[in-house]
Amino acid sequence: MISFECTKCAGCCTRDNLKYYNIKHWKIEIDEKGICKNLKDDNTCGIYETRPLVCRIEELYDRKEEVKVSEPLVYLFLSRFESKDEYLDFADKCCNATIDYLGLDQKYKKIEQVRFTNLP
Repeated sequence: MISFECTKCAGCCTRDNLKYYNIKHWKIEIDEKGICKNLKDDNTCGIYETRPLVCRIEELYDRKEEVKVSEPLVYLFLSRFESKDEYLDFADKCCNATIDYLGLDQKYKKIEQVRFTNLP
């Protein structure tokens, strides 16, 4: 089974990324540095088990109908992908681009993955 694996770069947890979401709806609080208040010092989530749906990469795709009203642009974005594999490939590329954009350590970059779809 194909899955999304977080490299714990914390790029997703910054204002630069979170500005695309309705953070009030998801009750995401940003500190004075522009970082989610739930981000711990080791770049893990302090509320991982109960984190908002928009913070759950795979689950967000699977449950996109649930964000149709609260996050219409996110819904439209997710709907453009023909498959979950295509979406996860894009998510991996976004991670790498975010790491570059924010000037984060390159050790967090994802290795290009080949995803096999439509196998017999």
